[in-house]
Amino acid sequence: MGPQTAKLITVLEEIIRVLDSDGEKHWRKWMASARSRLVNSDYSGIEYLLDAYGGMGSFNDLIIGQSMVGGR
Repeated sequence: MGPQTAKLITVLEEIIRVLDSDGEKHWRKWMASARSRLVNSDYSGIEYLLDAYGGMGSFNDLIIGQSMVGGR
């Protein structure tokens, strides 16, 4: 595994943590799958990750931090 792949895996881990903290299940599963593929040197994980972007309802449309805690 190259250094760029290792960086991408680290970023995916951070994204997964943020999604977990917001209770987002769909995209968390998607990012975890992309991460798992890359960890296992299955570079289809890159294409899978890129498929999350573009079009209506894609990852770039996700708004996090909208959950209300204590009515706020």
